[in-house]
Amino acid sequence: MTTEDFSLVRGGPTYRATRALARHLPGVRLPGFVSILLVAVAFMPLLVLCGRDGTLHAGAVAMPLLGDWVTMFRFFVAMPLLVLAVPGAEARLRAAIFQLFRSGIVAARDRARFGAVLDGARRARDSAFPELACLVLALLPVLARRIAPALVQGTHVTLDSWRFAGEGLSAAGQWSEDVSAPLFRFVVLLWLWRFALWAWLLWRFSRLHMELRPSHPDQAGGIGFLGQAQVRFAGLAAAGGFVVSGYCINLMRYSGETLFDLRYLIAGYVAGSTLLLLAPLAVMAIPLARAKRHGLSKYGQLGQRVADDFDRQWRRGAAPSMLDSPSPSALADYGGGAYANVAAMRLVPITRSSVFALLLAASAPFLPMLFLAMSLDELARDLFSILV
Repeated sequence: MTTEDFSLVRGGPTYRATRALARHLPGVRLPGFVSILLVAVAFMPLLVLCGRDGTLHAGAVAMPLLGDWVTMFRFFVAMPLLVLAVPGAEARLRAAIFQLFRSGIVAARDRARFGAVLDGARRARDSAFPELACLVLALLPVLARRIAPALVQGTHVTLDSWRFAGEGLSAAGQWSEDVSAPLFRFVVLLWLWRFALWAWLLWRFSRLHMELRPSHPDQAGGIGFLGQAQVRFAGLAAAGGFVVSGYCINLMRYSGETLFDLRYLIAGYVAGSTLLLLAPLAVMAIPLARAKRHGLSKYGQLGQRVADDFDRQWRRGAAPSMLDSPSPSALADYGGGAYANVAAMRLVPITRSSVFALLLAASAPFLPMLFLAMSLDELARDLFSILV
């Protein structure tokens, strides 16, 4: 395989299974079909079973299925979102790997090591063990309940929810615990496995000899595109945000919590998820710091020579006129261009736009809470008073 062929997604048992499915569905967009299939398996049986038991709407229980925002957001929004976000993330990460190789950033003497790193990533990606571990972890709560049912006893009586019937789980609750929840956990764990593999790749790349350019206009030595690629993991932040948002809405509706009471939970999730998704880029701090230190030294010496030449020329009257000479412009271009880029070089390839995109992805799922915290009349009145 060449560098162009590398992908974090195109490998492993799950990918091979979906590709086999695609061969039987010509002309069908696979991510959309898989997301619909997952919703059909995870959520539709809950609708049917709760409709049969009379727990679909409010009345029979305090928390009906359609009033359980965690369940609806988890299976009807977050899980399809994670599936639909895969193609965009795969294409951008793949392009970043290709750009890192083709741009000449990796030194010629380390091209072989670069290929060896990608080969190791391919073997890990194609191995069945990581995805088998994800499956076991997804099923672990189900297995624990089978082995030690006492772990979940004591909660059934106190919760008046669609999940429970008498002292045990209802049919819908049983399906949710045994099928829907493991399916969601497996999808999330697959994303986390790809995220861990990408973080490992960044760490290995940081140990290669890279020809970073301190004067590069991206102010990240020429690897600013890695920060843009990292934004493609925003789907994880958004999916988790919807689950946390659903949990908060349930607390507001059924436990009397207010939006103000939940502010630390919301802020902690938004900030924490953003920092977690950006954390793998921190491994680039060492090579970037080294490049910046060398760049400041080299460009500082060059700037000294430029300034000396300028000062010598004008103090001795070597030029006929300031307007006729290119020297002032050259000195200004050097100080405000190349050297300024070196001085402003960041120690991590993260831009404000990258941080903002991840913050937006993590915080947008909490917008429905605003409509729950205040009525539409109150919201319209407050907006009108602000605008007018």
